[in-house]
Amino acid sequence: MQQIRVIAAFQMHFRPARWDGIADAESQAIAEALLEKYGQG
Repeated sequence: MQQIRVIAAFQMHFRPARWDGIADAESQAIAEALLEKYGQG
């Protein structure tokens, strides 16, 4: 349940058109692009 909320929060911020909490290909691509641009911390 917590994982769904975390994914939904990520989607609300970076893809507000659809935020169902399901880690789909588009969410994965956004996360990978962010890591590529800003690094892994």
